[in-house]
Amino acid sequence: MNRIEFETLIVDLDKKECSLDGKEVSLTKTEYNLLVFLLNNRNKVYTRREIMQNVWDTEVSLRAVDTTVSRLRKKIGQVGKHIVTKLGFGYGFNE
Repeated sequence: MNRIEFETLIVDLDKKECSLDGKEVSLTKTEYNLLVFLLNNRNKVYTRREIMQNVWDTEVSLRAVDTTVSRLRKKIGQVGKHIVTKLGFGYGFNE
């Protein structure tokens, strides 16, 4: 099985599913792609534009990145605190 784990968060890359504490977390395609991107690039900060280019299939507003990060943080509970905001720079996932 191909998966990414962090604390009690498990992302199954084959099934495109996410679970937290053994319970499935319902994510949109974009939220899922953002989570995978951040988990695969831990301890680095990316600008909104860099995130947009790596996560979205089409051009979106930079505010869409902010909104998606906010929704994702809420959905993944305590693990969401690891998604950090560096004002003036962007977002990252710190262990």
